[in-house]
Amino acid sequence: MKTKLFIAAITVIALSMNSCVLTGNKSQTETTVKTVDSGIIAPDLEGTYTGVIPCADCPGVETSLNLKSDGLYILRTKFIGKSDDVFETIGKFSLNEAADIITLEGVSVPNTYQIDKGMIYCLDTDGNRITGELENNYILRKADGRLVEKYWKLTEINGKPLDPENKLPGEPHVIFKIEGNRINGNGGCNTFSGTYEIKDDNRITFSQMLSTRKACMNMEIETTLLKIFETADNYTITDDGKLALNSAQMTLLAVFEVIAAK
Repeated sequence: MKTKLFIAAITVIALSMNSCVLTGNKSQTETTVKTVDSGIIAPDLEGTYTGVIPCADCPGVETSLNLKSDGLYILRTKFIGKSDDVFETIGKFSLNEAADIITLEGVSVPNTYQIDKGMIYCLDTDGNRITGELENNYILRKADGRLVEKYWKLTEINGKPLDPENKLPGEPHVIFKIEGNRINGNGGCNTFSGTYEIKDDNRITFSQMLSTRKACMNMEIETTLLKIFETADNYTITDDGKLALNSAQMTLLAVFEVIAAK
């Protein structure tokens, strides 16, 4: 997948709310990265924030904004339905005195965001939050560092531990990727992929789940796991590295344990 330096261009729409609506027309520029003092942001602000921002001429823009403690940012965007290219800008950001408004240097609108409770709100050209029916579409949510980019091995399903004597062609597992909020893994026979979305209070939903269609012995675990992705709506992670997918009322559906990257 190609990676290019990117500056997003704003489309001005008559009678619009002067919001961060991006257009699929893309331009390129060189970005100068300057060294700044470390410790510019608090540790709880550092991290990667993701979401899909509305686009004027495409279904949406997959957006990933990584804020670093040294005052640098990495902005990655992908125009859904336009191209598989991921456009990347690396630059410097600044904070206001209250440390809740960030401004990205080196990009045009949207370049100003408000940080609040682990989320980044895209601000309009007047520096205000977007309100109304579409306001939730202008939020980037912080990726859960405990969850993403880890190899989660399935150990329990519907209250029953996996039988180590039940030899499967593949190891049932799942990996939550930051880029594009993608999920991929193996059910024991087939590989699968899809997308996930995390909301407040560790709520989670899965969508666009696809799987290869090989036939293997002992497909029960895989079939059950794929159905769990349809019903799971929240997750928990314990201090000892256990991930649980639950349904409403905290019904335990599946348990995974984190293991070394493969």
